[in-house]
Amino acid sequence: MGSPYDIKTVDAAMEMVVLWAQTLAHRGRNPFAAGFDFGLFGKAVGIMLALPDIYTSYKCLWMLYKIMQYLPSKEPMYNRGGRRGKGEDYRDIYSI
Repeated sequence: MGSPYDIKTVDAAMEMVVLWAQTLAHRGRNPFAAGFDFGLFGKAVGIMLALPDIYTSYKCLWMLYKIMQYLPSKEPMYNRGGRRGKGEDYRDIYSI
């Protein structure tokens, strides 16, 4: 597993997410099908954006821009009805 500070790892991971989403969409399939864990995805995005490394934040924003058209408009990134209790806040989203 790579470090979020390793530019090559971050670059490869974000490129892979974009390629995965575009390939599935091109084949007529929904990249974010039912059962996709938006809570985990949102947490990963939050962690990447919170890092002090500007390249990691840039690449994460680039990835979100490239896949934005495939994201469902009504699905929350931090699903309150998921693994956490209803009404709990997400102040600890950066803790692992």
